[in-house]
Amino acid sequence: MTEKPFLRVRVSRAATVPSGQDAWEKAEYAVEADVPAGMTAIDAIRELEGNLEQTIGEFQKRLKSSPTAEVPKVAGPPPTLPLGFQTAASEPTPELDPGYLDGLPWRPFQSGGGSWIIRDTPGAKALSEELAKAGASLTIGNYRYKITQGRDKEFINRFEVKKT
Repeated sequence: MTEKPFLRVRVSRAATVPSGQDAWEKAEYAVEADVPAGMTAIDAIRELEGNLEQTIGEFQKRLKSSPTAEVPKVAGPPPTLPLGFQTAASEPTPELDPGYLDGLPWRPFQSGGGSWIIRDTPGAKALSEELAKAGASLTIGNYRYKITQGRDKEFINRFEVKKT
């Protein structure tokens, strides 16, 4: 009987965020781990990527929320739409129903505490658009959702909201 070869994967991520006038902050993270028995290297890499995406997202959020990194917002009402166009904001969106969102193929973070999907996952378009409009996290049902940026992909993360 031949033994299965030992597999080890490594994933690294970096982010650079403006932190003031002509100033930037950079963070680099790397994780290396053995591939558990029964898991493919690709699945292990995806799980590690999800963990790093979460960490990068927290880094970006922390810097973006600092007073020196804020982007000024334009005051005034949003522009009016041309005749014949309307927004769907007043109509309920079934794709934003908590039961529907639970049916998406969420992958748990290896460290626990949340899960993720790739932003362009089929069925996640309405959630992705709502998060883009919000510009930050969004709570729907018992979960808080947010978009994080990977090297070449974007992800949607979700975390259970603690009941008080």
